[in-house]
Amino acid sequence: MKIALALLLLPFLATASPQTTPSVSDFIVTTWRSEDGLPHDNVNCITQTHDGYLWIGTPMGLARFDGAKFETFSAKELPELGVNRITDIYEDRDDVLWVALENGRLLAWKNGVMSLSPAEEGKCQAITKIAQDANGYLWLRTAAGTLRAVPASITNDQPAIAIAPDTNAPVFSIASDDSRQLWAGTKTGLKAVNNGELRTPEGLAALNDAAIGLVIRGQQNSIWAIHGRKLWQISAGKIITEIEILEEFGQIQTVLEAADNQLWISTTSGKLLCREKSGRIRSLGQEDGLRGIASVLFEDHEGDIWCASYGGGLSRIRPRLFRWHKLTQANIVSPYTFNVCSDSAGNVWARLGAQTLIKISPNSNAPVPWMKSTVPDSIRALFCDRKGVLWLGAEGGKLYRMNGDTIEFVLEVGDKVSFISAIFEDSRSNLWVGFTGGGGVGRMRGGDPRQWEELKEFPVKDVRSIAETSDGAIWFGTYYGGATRYQGGRYTQYTMREGLPADYVRCLYADKNGSLWMGTLRGLCRWQNGKLSAITVKDGLWNDSISDLLEDGSGNFWISSFGGVFRAARQQLNDFADGRISSVQCIGYNRNDGLPGLECPGGFQPAGTRTPDGRIWFPTEAGLVSVDADRIGKNEQSPPVLIEQISVEGESRPVRNNTGYEKIAPGKRHLEFRFAALSFASPEKIRFRHKLEGLESEWSSPDDHRSVTYNFVPPGKYVFRVIACNNDGVWNPVGAALPIVLQPFFWQTAWFRAGTVLAIGAALFFAVRHMERKKLKLRLERIERQQAIERDRARIAKDIHDDAGATLAQIALLSERIENCQRLEEVGILNKRIETAARQTIQSIDEIVWAVSPKHDTLESLANYLSSFAQEHLELAGVRCVLDVAPILAPLTVRAEIRHNILLTAREALQNVVNHAAATEVCMSLDFRQNVLAIRISDNGNGFEIEKRTGAGNGISNMRKRLDEIHGTLEITSSPGGGTTVEFSVVIEKLHVSGIGNSPSRG
Repeated sequence: MKIALALLLLPFLATASPQTTPSVSDFIVTTWRSEDGLPHDNVNCITQTHDGYLWIGTPMGLARFDGAKFETFSAKELPELGVNRITDIYEDRDDVLWVALENGRLLAWKNGVMSLSPAEEGKCQAITKIAQDANGYLWLRTAAGTLRAVPASITNDQPAIAIAPDTNAPVFSIASDDSRQLWAGTKTGLKAVNNGELRTPEGLAALNDAAIGLVIRGQQNSIWAIHGRKLWQISAGKIITEIEILEEFGQIQTVLEAADNQLWISTTSGKLLCREKSGRIRSLGQEDGLRGIASVLFEDHEGDIWCASYGGGLSRIRPRLFRWHKLTQANIVSPYTFNVCSDSAGNVWARLGAQTLIKISPNSNAPVPWMKSTVPDSIRALFCDRKGVLWLGAEGGKLYRMNGDTIEFVLEVGDKVSFISAIFEDSRSNLWVGFTGGGGVGRMRGGDPRQWEELKEFPVKDVRSIAETSDGAIWFGTYYGGATRYQGGRYTQYTMREGLPADYVRCLYADKNGSLWMGTLRGLCRWQNGKLSAITVKDGLWNDSISDLLEDGSGNFWISSFGGVFRAARQQLNDFADGRISSVQCIGYNRNDGLPGLECPGGFQPAGTRTPDGRIWFPTEAGLVSVDADRIGKNEQSPPVLIEQISVEGESRPVRNNTGYEKIAPGKRHLEFRFAALSFASPEKIRFRHKLEGLESEWSSPDDHRSVTYNFVPPGKYVFRVIACNNDGVWNPVGAALPIVLQPFFWQTAWFRAGTVLAIGAALFFAVRHMERKKLKLRLERIERQQAIERDRARIAKDIHDDAGATLAQIALLSERIENCQRLEEVGILNKRIETAARQTIQSIDEIVWAVSPKHDTLESLANYLSSFAQEHLELAGVRCVLDVAPILAPLTVRAEIRHNILLTAREALQNVVNHAAATEVCMSLDFRQNVLAIRISDNGNGFEIEKRTGAGNGISNMRKRLDEIHGTLEITSSPGGGTTVEFSVVIEKLHVSGIGNSPSRG
């Protein structure tokens, strides 16, 4: 058996021995320490739970890591932890996280609740390892080497299983394979644990002489057993692999078999070995960022390796995507790399600093300085043509080329040229040279310096990049002069006025579809069929300051910039430029991917190259880098997304994992949501999109913010949703959701709003109705006023015709009689009659004018006019007049029609007194009381019998008629010898109908 093992071991020993040279450029090590939030720099255990969190056990408590921050749990947050060291953490198949403490206590964490396992009562031995078997029991290995099992459910009353300790063969370590078979490493070999017994399978008898100090779970249902410098891989109870590390690495501390079957081995020498399936071994050490001897190794769901040591903190190990071709010679002053080119054989040339020229041969990563001849000062441009000739452009417009091992001067491109900045070979083997000063650009037909010519009348004198499109046009990118297209001896210039994002065009790339891509200082631009389409950071571009652009074999653009290198799918960029999508998605790379510096220089062509093996090369501020673009892996693991916390008015509350709504009290309108996406490959590249359904209909633009705040959110039901993508742009479209309800005050409820709406509607209805009725009333009043005006006009015409007209006609007739009269006595009589008629006419006209004049539309004016009229009329008849009128009358407005009828009624009454009563005194009173206007005319004349006078004459009937027109009443009292009293009155309500009111309203 030993011979067979030796024969099996030979190939591994043979492959391991010559390939143990460390390669510091193969991996990137990122370390988190206590100053970054880790509870302690001593890490005892690591695991990743089903939800994606990374859990770390330390002497100072438990930590949960989401890639951006540590959330710590100590005795303050979880009193169950006490002050004990955490010795192991383990998640069982029911998603319960078990935490083992130094004092032997076992804690269970589920849905944010920590509880003590009752099975641990009375146990005091420190638990050093936890594993679960196929029956669901948790097996606990203690510091004393004992082994026992407890039910995984803390509510289960099943008894614990204990294995009697064997002082001669204590248990050093335990682990279960993929089938949940439990294995134990002991002093007498590897044992299978079945039904509480330790037994050695027949195929493992060869290990009985080896003390198995460590047992580690492997891939494909295997187990790794470790003893000293040896490892055995066991599957189905048989040894399938045996490995021994070199003595220089010391003893094996711990082992991890990754999902890609690479074997990670921590050694007591402080080196961490990575053994590939081929047997090739690479190592990492202190020079790569590791500290101490790794005692814990762990692989997360995305394939990254995590290691921890005593005092070394927590480290993540990832393959370096970008290889750094660092020149270590002492005589190199500056690693700053300006440009790089390659030839068809795969040789790569680059310029470092002001004068250093380096060469990297195919299948080699080591740069070699070109020391065989003097390199020209201040090289600005490098270019390898199709024949493999290296051309060099320098200051002063000097052009050189390499001939064998010699760099020879070729020509000086023109007068007053500052430097050559771009060299390019077109499809007809013409060599184009761009420069600053002079004519700006020239060419050598067929690459022959003897056929050099400088382009005349070139619009811009500073050319930084040159390209040729499929239609044979030559394009020039210039320094703040835009892009110029040259074809058939004609120039067409494109600047910001035509749609360029910036006039400094630093690089050009013509794709196979005939489009030209321009990298500018402010974004990317596509020219296609004469149309420019700009793409900038606001559209999703990773960085705007573009230095160079190259295409890999999968249709992706690799773009260098002042903010690092990023990748974008050409089809997606075309879709955006054509308006089919609203944004682009780029994959950015930084120092965590192997870039020694983020700034990638540009403005000198070429600033990037692609070699025949598919690698893409870019210059950076810290040296030359390359990436195997066609073989780069993609992180297909979409990140789990969690909403960790919600803050209401600044008060934080945990998010409960239920399907109900998170209720928020009335009046709380300021919300903050904190969330995380659990991707540890490059947490800084995770992008989030979110929306608050019910308030927002569209997702937010992608960004790296892990919180969002909403202010003045109205009451209602909402669902906050968040999705995220990992470092390679793989989105988790489901994400996380949190339903919330902002409870309203009673006046913000639907029923209150509905009632308010109904009340407002009713109020509006009645208001509109009132306004309409008011408008109708005003309209009727306008019609009535118009009718009153018409009546006044008719009345005035009638009065003029009946009174003034008749009297004037009488005067005319009397005048004619005077002309024919022969006697003086008769002439005197006629003149007297004419005088009387004229006076009557004047009085009638005066009455008409008074009645018509608006300034007399008051009760006071009526009273004054009646008083004056009565005094004058009675004085002429020799009758004494007594007036009884209140000194202050109500401020009533009396329209002309009303005043006129009252005046005519009073005149008729006074005329009757003068003509028939034989009175010596008349008393006239005007009174306004209890909403009644009353006018009384009393005399001390003869009087009469009312019954006998009815029907005699028209005086009384005329008075009644006039009062009826204004809704008035007439009352006459008289007796023979007792005088006569005439009283007429008008009720105010009726007067309003006829045009009397409390406010002036003239028609």
